Amino acid sequence: MSTKPLLRDQVRANNAYTAVRSIRDDRSPGKLRENYRTEVMSLGPTILRIGLAGALSLLEGRAKNPAVDRLLAHLAAAGVVGLTNASGGDLASKVRTLSAADYMLATRELLRVATWLRRAVQALVPAESGQEQRHA
Repeated sequence: MSTKPLLRDQVRANNAYTAVRSIRDDRSPGKLRENYRTEVMSLGPTILRIGLAGALSLLEGRAKNPAVDRLLAHLAAAGVVGLTNASGGDLASKVRTLSAADYMLATRELLRVATWLRRAVQALVPAESGQEQRHA
């Protein structure tokens, strides 16, 4: 009996939930989970507002924050066409070198990844009191 291959959205969902579980289960000191939740919740709107390159540049500027660093790594691991060999540290620079057609495709794909990360964060990482109202 053969199994059906997973659809792209199923792969994105699986990757997002795996990534967010790694954040949820991380026991390092600090506010990694809360900071990661905040970054993920604002990622999609930021991409829509200032574009993919701008959003990734903003994240790149804050990469010293462990939550941002992990988010960039999760985005780089998403397997977006044209960015398959990217790492969290060079994701923004690789996006800036894409052709216009590849840039539009990468934007669409990373918006879908951001949507699944948001769903996973909402399901797995509890919000601090008052935090959910800021992102609603």
